[in-house]
Amino acid sequence: MQYLLTCRLDAQGWENLPEAQQNALREGYRAFERELTASGRSIAGARWGARPTATTLGLKYGPAALSDGPFAGAQVVIDSCQTIECRDLEEAIAMARRLLILPLGGTVEVRPVEAATEQPADDP
Repeated sequence: MQYLLTCRLDAQGWENLPEAQQNALREGYRAFERELTASGRSIAGARWGARPTATTLGLKYGPAALSDGPFAGAQVVIDSCQTIECRDLEEAIAMARRLLILPLGGTVEVRPVEAATEQPADDP
């Protein structure tokens, strides 16, 4: 079964880390990705570009509007996502526990990936 691991961190969390710690975390994540690839568990993954490079599309009370940068009110930033192949949810959680974002106060959402033709179980 495939699972999507989505990493989130407080907007200030990353920016407040010393550069040496940022570099160590980047290398740790690259090592995690290499291990996933070598074990055949990696389906796809991406680390997102810097927040200032984002463009946000919103539709509220009228026509769609574009703005530069991430959503202004965001307190939490999605940093990366990884789709992995695991036997079950427990194995996916075990893999997610190894991500170095957790000790920084970040979170990792673990969610099953459903085929695009399937209707999610909780949708009417």
